Amino acid sequence: MKIIHIAAMGLFTAASAVAQHGGSLVVEIKSVTCQNKSWDGVVEFDGPGNEIFVSGAFYKRNPNSKSSKTQKGVLTTATFGSTAGHNERRQAGTASPTGGVDNTNVIPFNETITSVQLDPDGFVLLSPTLWERDDNNETIYDRYKNQVLADLESASLMPFPKMSNLGEPGNPFAGKIYYYGNGYRVTIPPISYPSIFNSLVNPNVQGNRPMGIVKYDGQTLDFDPAIILIEAKNLWAIYNQTPTNHPYANAAYPWKTVKEISLYCGENTYGIGNSNGKYYINIAIKFAPEGDDITASRITAQNPAVKQPVTNIPIIKNIADKNIMPIKGVPPKAPAYTMTNEMMYTEWKGLMGVYGEPTKGGPFFFKINNNAFWLQDTNGTSIASGGFRIENNNFAATYSYPNGDTYNFNSTGYNPSNGELTGTWSCATGANTGKKGNWMAYKKY
Repeated sequence: MKIIHIAAMGLFTAASAVAQHGGSLVVEIKSVTCQNKSWDGVVEFDGPGNEIFVSGAFYKRNPNSKSSKTQKGVLTTATFGSTAGHNERRQAGTASPTGGVDNTNVIPFNETITSVQLDPDGFVLLSPTLWERDDNNETIYDRYKNQVLADLESASLMPFPKMSNLGEPGNPFAGKIYYYGNGYRVTIPPISYPSIFNSLVNPNVQGNRPMGIVKYDGQTLDFDPAIILIEAKNLWAIYNQTPTNHPYANAAYPWKTVKEISLYCGENTYGIGNSNGKYYINIAIKFAPEGDDITASRITAQNPAVKQPVTNIPIIKNIADKNIMPIKGVPPKAPAYTMTNEMMYTEWKGLMGVYGEPTKGGPFFFKINNNAFWLQDTNGTSIASGGFRIENNNFAATYSYPNGDTYNFNSTGYNPSNGELTGTWSCATGANTGKKGNWMAYKKY
């Protein structure tokens, strides 16, 4: 197949900057639909029906950023299905009184898998895959996670394939779902996935397996995970606002679900057709653009010699008028904030990274109330707790796990324009003593 390429990274000119906004991106798995469950053995030792979770990776690149150029991570949701003998799972499905995913079940997930900040020229490559869990062959699963993360990083440096003929006219998001095989010429050998998953297609083998393996008699195994390309410029276009006509005050763009995607994940490895799993991952892409004042400041900083035309200058009749508008093109002062208990007492969700170990970290959740800090798992269950205090217009917390491991957790800043809270963490005692990293979070609505 002939592939026509366009450049992934272009110069950020003053003309395009006026029309483009960066902002905050959140991607959520809303639900998973089971069209046909995967064969789970004659005796379902891991529980009736299927037990499912979504895994994969993301890679963010802001080509012109100096402070947040790249960010990457592996994503894994909770496991949904039967809780018989597995309290760590989330009960879902109708296969038994304890759950278990069955045909036609729609399983609510409502889990954030990616939360990043994009510059106007930034983009994210996201590759989610549905898995059926059998609580074994974790080595295969770990190899997959390392592989998909490496593939996304490699693909992020490739030209984006031009496939607009596959999409709907006028839809900025059309044709933005690719596959490694037909969209990217990655540097990783194409036999990597067959070598990882080959043992899963042997007769009568059960194990953690992705819904996407294809293996016909006499042919080699194929696994071609999807890539979803999410560009800031398309998010802004879909948001359907412009810097001059949006009905919100500067720096006050609200969150909006700009796109919902139903991503098919199916296998073809069993001789009996109705033994092959067929699922749809239902994904919501949410975006909150940066304010006009931030964009104006960015334009001035990147193009100091360019004088922006001044239009629509307001007529000020009274110097005491409180509604005086700022002159466009002049960098405004950073919006001030005062951190209070009222501001912080809620649930937060975001991403955590580990310095020096880019493949570790990922989504994390915490809650603050009654002068206490609570670290949570993806189910909202508290797994560690400690004290909380506000000082110097930021907060500091020290929390401990039941085994005695202690961590210091501090905020370093809050951006009122997009609700982003940032900070650092470090391990004081325990097996991870000396490790540290940073984090970012938004209020969990």
